[in-house]
Formats: sequence, C-alpha cells, structure tokens
Amino acid sequence: MNRTSDEIQEKRLAICVSCDRYNSEEKTCSECGCYVEIKTKWASEACPIGLWESTLPHKSSCGGCKKRQNKS
Repeated sequence: MNRTSDEIQEKRLAICVSCDRYNSEEKTCSECGCYVEIKTKWASEACPIGLWESTLPHKSSCGGCKKRQNKS
C-alpha cells in the first residue's frame, strides 16, 4: 500500500476535521465509518463525498465507501 506524503495527509486531515460529517468523539467519518487519521494516510483512499481524491489512478478500497457507491 502506498502512503501519502505528510503534507497531503495534513491537508486531507484538515478538510475532514472541518467537515460536518466528522465525528470528533470517535475521530471517524460518519459517511463511511473510517478512522480519518488512518484513511488520510493512504494514497488509494478518497473522501466518500468528494472533498479530496485518491492520489492513485484507482478509487478508494474502503469497504464503507464501496457500500456508499453501491447505493447510487
């Protein structure tokens, strides 16, 4: 698995923390259920509502995000 640079991870984390779907108590995304600090470190991941994208050519491998994609 490829990790993002510290700079990209910090930018992603700042976006997540300011989002209304961020659960500050659990430090998770209420949209996909992922632990934000972990998810923002992986290059393959993307925000489930499109606030930041994967830095790899393919989309997120997150199970929670896959469930969301299947609903549309």
